[in-house]
Amino acid sequence: MTSPSASAARAIRLLEIDRVTAEVADAFHRAGIRSILLKGPALARWLYDHGSERSYVDSDLLVADEHIDEATDVLSTLGFRRSALDLRNDWPRHAVVFARSNVTVDLHRTLAGARVSPSHVWREVSTRTTPMRVGGAEVEVLSLPARALVVALHAAKDGGRVGKVNRDLQRALDRVPAMTWMEVAALAQRLQASEALAAGLRRIPDGAILATRLGLPTSLTPDLALRARTVPPLATGIDWLMTSKGARGRASLVLRKLFPPPDFLRAWTPVARRGWPGLVTAYAWRPLWVAWHGIPATLAVIRAHVRARRGTA
Repeated sequence: MTSPSASAARAIRLLEIDRVTAEVADAFHRAGIRSILLKGPALARWLYDHGSERSYVDSDLLVADEHIDEATDVLSTLGFRRSALDLRNDWPRHAVVFARSNVTVDLHRTLAGARVSPSHVWREVSTRTTPMRVGGAEVEVLSLPARALVVALHAAKDGGRVGKVNRDLQRALDRVPAMTWMEVAALAQRLQASEALAAGLRRIPDGAILATRLGLPTSLTPDLALRARTVPPLATGIDWLMTSKGARGRASLVLRKLFPPPDFLRAWTPVARRGWPGLVTAYAWRPLWVAWHGIPATLAVIRAHVRARRGTA
């Protein structure tokens, strides 16, 4: 049971995140940038009778891909900086993490699991939104079918390591009518996210039954097969490395993993924050760490590709 003091601390934390969400969304609006709140209170208030039952740790805002640079500039003026642990240009990402003090904003350009272009994603999900009052400001949230899709895609991405993601999915299954799930499946098809939707639903028994009823594919892409289980460190990057084209890009990624920027190392290990001797020590240790973790990560990726070919999770 959660103690009263812990509950109060969590409530204060959620209020702080909501306030930052309102601040950022308002700044985007004043800069002519439309944004959509993907998760956080958008899911908590929908899926739980009391929104505070479901905690969240950051603010997830989707903007049109054409406005990503402008949105980044706005975040910079608000004092946000790109997370040091979120290296640039490693592999294609659906979101980039920005931090200010102890609050982070995930700036999304697309949805995880969608294989169409970010601009296509935006056209599909931005046509129907609904207003929600968050942190004293009005923000846009996704329509019901798109919201349900986000829950399932989140389960496909993180359901193997984050328990609350699967709880969210079960509640969505309990609350969303069967006819709406047909709309969800149609939207997923337009976003080329049917495999990810199916993988997310099949995280839990009720979802597996629904996936069968909807006629969703049983095939898996290698990245979905990889995420179907606990993902070891470096596995996502190695998967991208193995499937991407271009020797220069691959070599650049390897070098960045072996010798990342100093800010990354300082965020990665406390040793690097002990002046230049500590930073040198961290640089010496980093290749050994990559080699040690690279072996199980590579094996996990190979097994995922095998499972994808066999069509098993």
